[in-house]
Amino acid sequence: MLYAVGRRAGEPLTRKFIRRYGRWLLLRETDLDKVNRLFTRYGKAIILFGHLIPGVRSLVSLPAGMSRMPLSHFALFTLLGAGARVTLQTITGALLGRHWPQLILVIEEFEWLVYLLIAAALAVGLLKIGWAVRSRLANPKTVEVD
Repeated sequence: MLYAVGRRAGEPLTRKFIRRYGRWLLLRETDLDKVNRLFTRYGKAIILFGHLIPGVRSLVSLPAGMSRMPLSHFALFTLLGAGARVTLQTITGALLGRHWPQLILVIEEFEWLVYLLIAAALAVGLLKIGWAVRSRLANPKTVEVD
C-alpha cells in the first residue's frame, strides 16, 4: 500500500502528509529523508534486507514508489525479503519451541526490566509532548490579517 501511495502521491505530497499527520504515525520528515538516502545508496538491496528490520520494512516501500521502481522488481524483492524474515522466524520458533519452559523462566526473570523500559519510554514520550505544548503556548504563531 505504501508503494502505491509513494508512486501516486510522489515526494511532495508524501512530505506534506508526513508534516501534517506524521506525528500520529510516529513518523517525521527526517525518517523519510533517512530512508530515501538508504534507498538511493542501496536501491533494491534495501528493499530485500529492509524487510528484516522492524520499522524499515514499511518505510522502504515509500521511496520505491516515489522513485517509480517497476512494480515487478518491488514485488520480487519484497517477496524475497519477507520470505527470508518469515523463514528466520519459523526456524527460531522451532528451535526455541523445544526449550519453551526454560525460556519462560528467563523471560519471567527479566519481565520487570521490560516493564521498566516501557514505563521509561512512555514517560519520555509524555515529557516530549508536554514540552512541545509548552513551547507552542509560550511562542504562539502570529497571524497577519490584511
